[in-house]
Amino acid sequence: MAPHWPALALLRVFETEELFAAVETLARARPLRGERLAILTNGGGPGVMAADALAVGGGPLAELAPATHARLAAVLPVNWSGGDPVDIIGDASPERSAAALDILLDDSGCDALLVMHAPTAVADAQGVARIVIGKARDTTRTILTSWLGRTAAEPCRALFAAHDIPTYETPDAAVRGFLHLVTYARNQRALRETPPALVAGPPPATEAARGIVRAALAEGRSVLSEPEAKSVLAAYGIPVVETRIAATAAAAVEEAAALGSRSRSKSSPPTSPTSRTSAAWRSTSVARPRCSAPRRTWRDAWPAWLPARG
Repeated sequence: MAPHWPALALLRVFETEELFAAVETLARARPLRGERLAILTNGGGPGVMAADALAVGGGPLAELAPATHARLAAVLPVNWSGGDPVDIIGDASPERSAAALDILLDDSGCDALLVMHAPTAVADAQGVARIVIGKARDTTRTILTSWLGRTAAEPCRALFAAHDIPTYETPDAAVRGFLHLVTYARNQRALRETPPALVAGPPPATEAARGIVRAALAEGRSVLSEPEAKSVLAAYGIPVVETRIAATAAAAVEEAAALGSRSRSKSSPPTSPTSRTSAAWRSTSVARPRCSAPRRTWRDAWPAWLPARG
């Protein structure tokens, strides 16, 4: 069933915890404008963990533009990471975080931003959280957060939840939330795509098929015969086994000669609920005895359906 999920524009999850996490992410996050993720963190280790999880999940890190790199280098300590993930160092103040956020949000190559915060003795966790909330209010970009720890982090997560900003306890969970957004956006785009045109080839013989149906309706029939049904399918390019009806043994021989080695006999009484199929006819010389054999069989099996011998 997996190949059909994109066509339904749904998001597939594999466990109950992932289900609730995905629902919260989709409910809170803004729609993605692309799939390139920038990571801003005050801890190098969590940043690397997030980048690794993103690589395993098949998501691309944003490549910082040269101008973005230069602007970050001007406001960050000399020992910053120098790329994405952007590590602004553990003693980052709310003001340093705000400056880095502004620069990343100005980079058109960053489609979404994951802001992470690791607890340190000198970092103002709630001050940085309020900076993120303000920036999220003023941008159309997708912003996700991950405040690590418990005592200092829980009030910040409550702030994010109150402002409908997705927040996660670990880097892995945050990246998984982002990948949920990516998959859902892809499925939505697939749903809106125009279906491909029909395969090039001869146009269907629509009028011929309608003529067969109209003829059957004119005769008061609600069911097509086997040759008629196959002719309708063939009119639309659907491969079928050619079938012809012969009322007599002589007619069967003629039809067998026309079909050649492709012919087979299928015989049944006019109103019989069953039928019997013989082996393939390889030539017209065996057609006649094949045609007479079923009649003798029917006379024994259903004597009331055939006229009595004179």
